[in-house]
Amino acid sequence: MFQELIKEIANELGIKCTLFSKDWCILLEKNGVSKIINGYKFSINEQGPSLIADDKYALYELMKIRNVPIIKHQILYKNKDIADYAKDNGGFESALNYFYANNKDIVLKPNNGTTGIDVYHINDVDTLKKTFDKLFISNHSVSMCPFYKIKTEYRVIFLNGNLELTFGKERPIIVGDGKKSVRELLIEFNPYYFNNEKSFFNKDIDLNYIPKKDEKIEYGWQFNLARGARVLQNVNEDSRKKAIEIAKEAYNASSLKFCSIDVIETEDNEYMVMEINSGVSITKYPNFVANGREIAKKIYKDAIIEMFKETK
Repeated sequence: MFQELIKEIANELGIKCTLFSKDWCILLEKNGVSKIINGYKFSINEQGPSLIADDKYALYELMKIRNVPIIKHQILYKNKDIADYAKDNGGFESALNYFYANNKDIVLKPNNGTTGIDVYHINDVDTLKKTFDKLFISNHSVSMCPFYKIKTEYRVIFLNGNLELTFGKERPIIVGDGKKSVRELLIEFNPYYFNNEKSFFNKDIDLNYIPKKDEKIEYGWQFNLARGARVLQNVNEDSRKKAIEIAKEAYNASSLKFCSIDVIETEDNEYMVMEINSGVSITKYPNFVANGREIAKKIYKDAIIEMFKETK
């Protein structure tokens, strides 16, 4: 959908649009001026702030300096002797110490990861060791954080200081009716995701099991739309305002111009930044909102107009 939207916008604005690198990158040209979109990253943001947003530990440190509430992060390296910066945060022993210091309930993920891929909730030592070894096969650094009991996650999008969009996300939790299987209930919960057989990722749950009436099953613990969560249609207005307030603080502290900010509301009613995305992806939002495609298109159109405006 993303490439389709950008093509439509370029045509409306009289911009030549060329897709390259397996359609991952888009070249936009008009009146001798060229701009590039790389993935979901628009050439509006400066490189420095973008790189910090993509680095979970660096972002945590920056938000701490700017007194913005954010979930705790600790960086971890495979070996403690690879460099001076890793001596206190390297090796499995560091991961184990962090695990015990945080009630044996933590999350491990790539320090520069996206879309909830390779994110692991860990509450036993054996899983910690296996995950440590697995993540360091392809990552230079890993981020550790305590496991937070999240009630709702909010996505807030800003462009040039203006609030463009806010919506809540709810993770895949189903309630049995005594008739439908787990598979059928998940498809009802989010047909856009679970209609695809390859989308089922939780191998510990029997998809053919028929839950009893009112039996609750938590299929996944993540709030990523790319992992089966869905847009929350009825968001408490006070909660939404609090999430926007925190997101605005983070936006002002980030030095970014165009980004999406994920804010969590915990079961203890605390509000904290989860992450800031320098690439703005809202392509799954239209699956849940009647005019979602038009909303996404307008946001991307405003961003492209802003890209070319900066060159005048």
